[in-house]
Amino acid sequence: MDSSQMKTNYKQLFESIKRCSDHDLNHVSYYPSVTTILSSTMSVQSVVALDKWKKLKTSQLGEKGFRDYQKNILSRGKLLHLNIKNFLQTKDESCLTLNENIEKLWQSLSHALPDIRDVQLCETPVAHPFLCYKGIVDCVAYYSGKLVIVEWKTSEKLKPTLKDIYDNPLQAVAYMGAINFETDHHLPIKEVVLVYAYEDGSKCQIHHLNGDQCLKYWGQWLARVKAYWDLIAFKQTIN
Repeated sequence: MDSSQMKTNYKQLFESIKRCSDHDLNHVSYYPSVTTILSSTMSVQSVVALDKWKKLKTSQLGEKGFRDYQKNILSRGKLLHLNIKNFLQTKDESCLTLNENIEKLWQSLSHALPDIRDVQLCETPVAHPFLCYKGIVDCVAYYSGKLVIVEWKTSEKLKPTLKDIYDNPLQAVAYMGAINFETDHHLPIKEVVLVYAYEDGSKCQIHHLNGDQCLKYWGQWLARVKAYWDLIAFKQTIN
């Protein structure tokens, strides 16, 4: 994406945000989260695929079983992130709280942790004051000698290609854009590392996105932010 196209995208995006006059965007607490924007602007194909997955899981587990399954994924993810944070801050495995729900995930993830060095941010709230979104970045650290965004993910399926990870790159570059904009951090970041821990304990999958890839995904993220505010403006007109 060239600079003139990027300027056009920003102009159109700001116009979309301004149309949503009923939204108080003077405080970060009113900003939509990155995940809210992404979930609200999914492609038709993604919506269909997600619905198909939910129906399959419900048929296998029952409605209550599926609800319990989702709750377990959330609690497991929180515990895994807490352990990662504790380990990165202390490098002491004795401080870990591992149970049967995350032991295999930790085993999978342990292959990547030694390469994460000099952590700058960990589980830190970030926000973009002009594009009006917020989120919590998993980690900013050095990987292969470069300062990067690190996002930790879990999966029961293999994620060998970028096509397998859907909107995860957009989430990561959204955090990157917010951090790069904030003058408080002074952390120029141009690359992203997405780490997928597998439920069976096999070696994690690492996707390292370079600057050109991140710029491409940033353009896609801007389009999703615009689509979100266009959707909000449309809802205002019919209410």
